[in-house]
Amino acid sequence: MKRRSFLLGLSATGLQAAWPQSRWGALKTYNREQNGVTLLILENGRRVCEDSTGAPQAAYELASGTKSFWGALAMKLKLDLDQPVGPVLKEWEGDARGQITLRQLLSLTSGIPGGAIGSPPSFADALQVKQSHPAGSRFQYGPAPFQCFGEYLRRKFQTDPLDLLNEQVLKPAGVVYQNWKRGSDEQVHLPSGARLTAQNWARFGLWVLQRQSELAPCFQGSTANPAYGLTWWLKKPIHPTIALGMGKAMGQIAQLGSVSSLPEDIWMAAGAGDQRLYLIPSRQLVIVRQADRILQRVLDVNAGYSDRDFLVTALQAL
Repeated sequence: MKRRSFLLGLSATGLQAAWPQSRWGALKTYNREQNGVTLLILENGRRVCEDSTGAPQAAYELASGTKSFWGALAMKLKLDLDQPVGPVLKEWEGDARGQITLRQLLSLTSGIPGGAIGSPPSFADALQVKQSHPAGSRFQYGPAPFQCFGEYLRRKFQTDPLDLLNEQVLKPAGVVYQNWKRGSDEQVHLPSGARLTAQNWARFGLWVLQRQSELAPCFQGSTANPAYGLTWWLKKPIHPTIALGMGKAMGQIAQLGSVSSLPEDIWMAAGAGDQRLYLIPSRQLVIVRQADRILQRVLDVNAGYSDRDFLVTALQAL
């Protein structure tokens, strides 16, 4: 399907479904039972399943699903991933942080502790965070490294990082965001600030699939965590001790690596409250699911969403 036809298809409202509804019943039921408010599946650029419990064009917070935009931007800017950041982040030149590379920042292996999830520090405060481990030795999830990357972009290109993202990624992909959070310093939140419709998130996913070679480093895991590339989760087996240290939600994402019935090439943008963008290149699939009541889902120890169950059910229907 040509890109123009795809964009027209996703922007239309009130369209009648052209696919059998019964085959998707189990997936739609599961999604709704887990507070899912949107469900959208594209196969070869064609919409094959769509469901919504609210307004068809409602936008929802992506939470940490926002992170995956920035790996794509790094590739579009043709940044040298293995270049130390010290020459740009000059506050770091006097210690080991000056040798941290962009690859380590974006794969969350820089040794910079992530900090409180959901509470990005200001750019300036992020630069004050000291390393807790040598670069490359440990995966540490959280917002601080992304805010450091934001300041790196701001200084190197002398512009707002969100303007760069719009120019290089969002506009070319036909993506429009409803809102993007900023901090008290008026700088954009890189790790968790975007609010998009399912249709716009799907457009980004399709754009990524069309540029697999260009974006390939995004989908290569690190030694410290094979299940995380440059801002994307990957279906890769990892040592159980690493999964245990990642928390419930991230641990169950990482456990997908042991599910042999699923394709090996699953890439995920994942956010709190079970926001998901799944890409499966071998099947040319883009799958979006969004949920509401994010904070409630995070705090509910009995929240039962499973990436495995969702994906197995989706692929059985295809």
